[in-house]
Amino acid sequence: MKNALQILPSKQTMSSIEIAKLTGKEHPKVTADIRRILDEAGIDASGFTLTQKYGNNNERIVFNLPYRETQLVISGYSVPHRLVIIDRWQELESKQVLNLPDFTNPVIAARAWADQLEKTQLALESNKVKDTLIIASNEASIKAGEVLVREFCKSNDMIDIGQNMFFDWMKEQNLIMPSREPYQKYVNLGYFRWKPSIEEFGGKIRHQLMITPRGKIFLAAKYMCYLDKDLAA
Repeated sequence: MKNALQILPSKQTMSSIEIAKLTGKEHPKVTADIRRILDEAGIDASGFTLTQKYGNNNERIVFNLPYRETQLVISGYSVPHRLVIIDRWQELESKQVLNLPDFTNPVIAARAWADQLEKTQLALESNKVKDTLIIASNEASIKAGEVLVREFCKSNDMIDIGQNMFFDWMKEQNLIMPSREPYQKYVNLGYFRWKPSIEEFGGKIRHQLMITPRGKIFLAAKYMCYLDKDLAA
């Protein structure tokens, strides 16, 4: 798809075409603003440019700007124009935004949207299956209340490693400290309890990591996502 314009590559950006559309300015005027302002700021504009084909073998330069450069360019725009750009960035940050094709070619555009729709539908179906499996696998242990890590690993069909390896995995995920004590953030979320023992050992109270019913669902889902990424790598 040589004619496709990716508005959001791996590093999230906003294109000069979208800025022009949102502000009602002509695209050549927007690109001129970008060149001038980046030059004044001492920023090399070439790192943000690409050449796009459109119409009857016509070409134009399009800028893909990261957040900082976008804010810099629109700093001299009117308040309503700045506001619409800010709102758009908030929308981009709150959800995954589709890569938009070159709409001057309806065949490419239609194919791109169809492909994206299919991927989205497959992802939704996959998530439904995962949710069902997680809930079914954890139903019995949820009713049992808080459990030790070894009990969680044994009772959960999704966990295919023993308690020591699962402790190591939780440390790698920054869920617990090297001492196996949970970070306060996840205690506050209701995933863990750091439970003191009833009796003293060597004159000290020992603590055990307990996984709550809510934590069982959280850990099962997080571990499944971890396995999915590992398999895809």
